[in-house]
Amino acid sequence: MLTCKICVRKIGGIRMKVFHSGERAVQELLGVQNISDSVGQIIQPVISERFKLFLNQQNMLMIGSMDKEGKVWGSFLAGNPGFIQVTGPNTLRIHGNIDKSDLLYSNIRFNKNIGINVIDFSSRIRIRINGSVSNDYMSETLEIKTEHVYGNCPKFIQARHFMYDPTRNETVKITNQNDRLNKYQRDWIRKSDTFMIASSNSVGEMDISHRGGMPGFIHVLDESLIIFPDYSGNMMFNTLGNIIQNPSIGLLFLNFDTGDTLQITGKAKVTWNPEKRDISKFPGAQRLIYFQIEKVLQSDTSNRYKWKFVDYSPFNPK
Repeated sequence: MLTCKICVRKIGGIRMKVFHSGERAVQELLGVQNISDSVGQIIQPVISERFKLFLNQQNMLMIGSMDKEGKVWGSFLAGNPGFIQVTGPNTLRIHGNIDKSDLLYSNIRFNKNIGINVIDFSSRIRIRINGSVSNDYMSETLEIKTEHVYGNCPKFIQARHFMYDPTRNETVKITNQNDRLNKYQRDWIRKSDTFMIASSNSVGEMDISHRGGMPGFIHVLDESLIIFPDYSGNMMFNTLGNIIQNPSIGLLFLNFDTGDTLQITGKAKVTWNPEKRDISKFPGAQRLIYFQIEKVLQSDTSNRYKWKFVDYSPFNPK
């Protein structure tokens, strides 16, 4: 049996939880505890000056949240540069209206914990922030208290330029809501080279992570089941550690042609030692994740988001 310990360290005399028992269980299972502890030194409760300069210039982010039924969702927010503002060593402010049609609007009333991923796709720089909404909810501003702040390597990020059109202020419209994927959505996912995966541990603390690969790296088996690979990453296993404790996850797909979004929630299962015939279909994969779909939301963003492809990540398995 695996012994699941919480990894902690002292920062400025304060004991900070770095890895919860689910993350530690995965690290022990794969025999990478020492590597994980070394890499985990990058996780801090505060925002460095370098990160502050980066965050204050960005115009989009992805957020993971949980609804009142315990389902996990990923959401996309964008605005003019400066709509993200670092206001203190461990505080962040997000300006701009959260569209009431997005589940984030209601989710943070139920669970204040959120995971944030800020990515500059053009430079392949990304910062992950896990924390909680600290203010009484207002649609104009979110005040975030940070708990975990760290950068990730540029692996598997496809370079793209992102443009936000503030003149297109129409309400985002949910154009399809179902418990399974339709043909258009299945084709969308099969052609995707990027998605976000939101997850939560057993006490509702949130995270949202980036996943990327060449088009076709996600396999759609049918209208309710997809499989995607787990490539070699930062050796901390934040997402897989969450899945160990809570199989509910949310996937967020962006349509880089139309700007529209596809939000999916369901249950994940990790296959740690897949059959050779199965994993051979996913070049570069170390594990496979099976995702059983429970609910699907497709939204029309009224062309307010524009993307221009630059090139694929050199780390993508071919």
